[in-house]
Amino acid sequence: MKLIISNKKINLVNTLKKLTKVNNFIISYNSNNKPLSNKFYFNKSTKDNITVIVCSDKEIGVDIEKISIMPHNIFYTEEENNLSNIDKIILWTKKEAYIKKLGLSMKDIKKIKLDGKFKTIKYKDYYITISM
Repeated sequence: MKLIISNKKINLVNTLKKLTKVNNFIISYNSNNKPLSNKFYFNKSTKDNITVIVCSDKEIGVDIEKISIMPHNIFYTEEENNLSNIDKIILWTKKEAYIKKLGLSMKDIKKIKLDGKFKTIKYKDYYITISM
């Protein structure tokens, strides 16, 4: 897996070429707007002016969220609404990264059961989670 975090505007194709060392590939999108490539797997997430791109030889998803107050939310179960604020943010990034990995839509977020490996990192005032 390769990761890039940038707080500058980036060109997706050029960034993917640099990360993967592959020059000829096609990018398309599924019906839920999941980015697809014919040569490798990748995903991206943007929040404020920060963009995160991950590449892998397996399906992958990523999400970034700013550390802020997470309200009680229809996307959380009753039990999840009782988590601490930081735990809610991390859970949200896990759920969104997992949904993006699977190519599902946000309407599926409450129904999914998290499965697989996750890596969560703190970057400045943000949490980034990668679903592998």
